[in-house]
Amino acid sequence: MNNWDIRTRVLLAAIIPATLIAVLLAWYFTRNRIEDLETSLFSRGNLLIRQLAVASEYGVFSGNRERLRQLADSTMRETDLSGVAILDAAGEVLAASGRMVGDLANARPLPVSAGLVSADRRSLVFSSPVGQFSISRDDAFDKEVAASPDSPAPAPVLGSVLVEMSRAEVDARKRDLVLGAAAITMMGLLLSGLLARWLAQGVTNPVLDLADTVAEIERGNLSARANVRAGGVLKVLESGINEMAESLAEARDNMEARVAVATAELHRQKDRAELANRTKTQFLAAASHDLRQPLQALGMFSHALRRRVTDPAAIELVEGVGRGVDSLEAVIEALLDISKLDAGAVTPRFEEMPLGPLLENLRETFRPTADVNGLDLAIVPTGAWVRSDPLLLMRILSNLVSNALRYTARGGVVVGCRRHGLLLGIEVWDSGRGIEPEKQKEIFREFIQIGRPERARDKGLGLGLAIVDRLCRLLEHPIRVRSSLGKGTVFELLVPRVAPVAAHPETAATEDDPAPLAGRRLLLVDDERDVLMALAGYLELRGAEVILASSSREAEAALRHESVQPDLIVTDYRLGSDDDGVSLLNLLRALYGPTLPGIILTGESSPETLRILAGSGYPMLSKPVHPQDLETLIAEVLGAAVEPGV
Repeated sequence: MNNWDIRTRVLLAAIIPATLIAVLLAWYFTRNRIEDLETSLFSRGNLLIRQLAVASEYGVFSGNRERLRQLADSTMRETDLSGVAILDAAGEVLAASGRMVGDLANARPLPVSAGLVSADRRSLVFSSPVGQFSISRDDAFDKEVAASPDSPAPAPVLGSVLVEMSRAEVDARKRDLVLGAAAITMMGLLLSGLLARWLAQGVTNPVLDLADTVAEIERGNLSARANVRAGGVLKVLESGINEMAESLAEARDNMEARVAVATAELHRQKDRAELANRTKTQFLAAASHDLRQPLQALGMFSHALRRRVTDPAAIELVEGVGRGVDSLEAVIEALLDISKLDAGAVTPRFEEMPLGPLLENLRETFRPTADVNGLDLAIVPTGAWVRSDPLLLMRILSNLVSNALRYTARGGVVVGCRRHGLLLGIEVWDSGRGIEPEKQKEIFREFIQIGRPERARDKGLGLGLAIVDRLCRLLEHPIRVRSSLGKGTVFELLVPRVAPVAAHPETAATEDDPAPLAGRRLLLVDDERDVLMALAGYLELRGAEVILASSSREAEAALRHESVQPDLIVTDYRLGSDDDGVSLLNLLRALYGPTLPGIILTGESSPETLRILAGSGYPMLSKPVHPQDLETLIAEVLGAAVEPGV
C-alpha cells in the first residue's frame, strides 16, 4: 500500500465506502425480502391446512371418499402445493392428491392441533386434526359460564389432513432476488467508480503534474516549470516549485563556473606534481647510479684492504672506514628502496622456505649490535616452513629487529613464532618505552620517529617501518602492532604456513674458505675504472683470475685473444650511452654458446630499467654490492652452469 500513487489512493477512498454501503444495503433488503417469502409460505400453509380440516369434516364423518377426493383435487390447484392427504381416525388414507404423503401419514399419530409438522430443504409439511362440528359456548357467552365445570367436553377427533408445501417457487424467487440485487449493486458500483475516477482525476492530476515537474528538476532539467491551472494551495505550491527551480538553475550556473576555475587549477597542480614526480624519478635514477658507483668501489677497496693489512691500528682504521661505508649504504638503500616500492619496481619471488635458518641469520646479524648496547637478543628456534620471498621477508624482519634494538634502552628483544590456523605469526617483542595507541599507525609513515619532533641522527632516517609497511602490502603479509606504554611493543607479521619440504645443499661461499674462487676465470666489465679495479682486486684476492674490459667492444676483443673461455661474466648494466650489460651478455652467448653464465650489477632504480633487467633472465645485484652477497651469487651461478669448453 505504501507504493500506491496518489491517484490510486484517492480512487480507493471514493470507491471503498460506496462499495461497502451498496453491499450492506443490498444484503439488508434482500434478506428482509427472503424472510417475507418464508413467512408468507408458512402462513399460507397454516391457513390452507385449517381450511381443509374444516371442509373435510363432513366427508370424514360420513366416509364419503368421492367428496373427499374432489376436495383434495380442488385444494391442489393452490400454488406451491405439492401434495394433499386426508386420513381417518385409524390413519387410513381416505383421499390423496399430488405427491403421496401416505407413508408419512401412516407413521404419524393423530395431531392435536393445526401447524407445521416437518420441514426440509425442499418442502414444508403441515397437519391438522378433523373434529366433529360443534359450537363452543365461550364464543357466544361470557367466559365465566364457559369455564364452569358443567361445560361440555371437546368434540371428538374424526381424522386428520396433511398438506405438503413445495419450496421450489420460493427458492426460485430467492435466486431472482439475489441475482437482481447483485446486478443492481454492480451497476451502482460501476457508476460510482466512474464518478469517483472523474472526481479523483480532478483532484490528483494537478498534484501529479507538480510531481512530474519536481522529478524533471531532480533529473537535472532545471528549465522545467509547473503549470497546473489550479487555485488555492496548489497555486502556492506551483509558485514555490518554480521559484525553487530558478534558484537551483542560478546556483548550478555559479557552481559550474567555480568548478571550471577549480578544475583548471587542479590541472595546473597535477601538471606541477607530475613534473615534480618525473624530476624526482630522474634525480633518484641519477643518484642511484652516481652514488652507488663510488660506494661500490669504496666498499670493495675497504674489504680488499682489510684482508691485506695486519697492523692493529690500520685494521681499526679500515674497519672504521667500512662502518662508515655501511652506514652510507644503509641510508642510500633506504631512500632508493622507498622509491622503488612506490614505483612498483619490486617483484616478489615466492618460494617455500624454512624459517629457522632465516631467524638464525637475524641472530648472527644483530648480536653485535645488541651486545654493544647491553641488550639481550633471544631467537626462539622453530622448524616451521613458510611461503614468502626470502630476501624481502629477511628485509622486513631485519628492519623490525633493528628498530626494536634502536628504541630499547634496557632489557632486550625476543623473536619467536606463533601459529594462527593456516598462518604463522612471526613476533618481534621489545622492552622499550611503548607506543601511544593514537600513534601506532603514524609510525609507518616516512621520516617519523615517535617521541622525537626532530629526528635523531643516531636513530636513523625514520624509514625502516615505512619500508616494512610497503613490503608487507607487496607480499600480502598483514602486520599487527600491540604496545603498552612503559612496558614494550610487539610487531606480529602473519605469513602463510606450509608443510616442510626436502632441503637443498647450500653452495654459498664462506669467509673460512681462503680462496673460494680459485681456478675460476671471470670477465669483469664496467665503464667506471675505480669500480672495475676495486671489483678486480677483491675477486683476485679471493682466488679468481680476472679479465678486465670497460665496454662491450673491449670485452669482445679481450675474449678473442684468450685461449680459454671465461667461466662467468660479471658486467655493469650501464656501459655507455649506447651500450648495456644485457646486450653484451646476449652478444657473447650468441658467440660462445647459450650456456655462458652471466651476472649483472646495476645502480639503476627506475621502474623501466628494473623491468628490463627482470625480463632478461640474468641474475642481478643492486649496487653497492656487498662482497659476501656477490660471492654467494657467483657460487650459485657457477654451481648451476655447464662446465665451459676450452
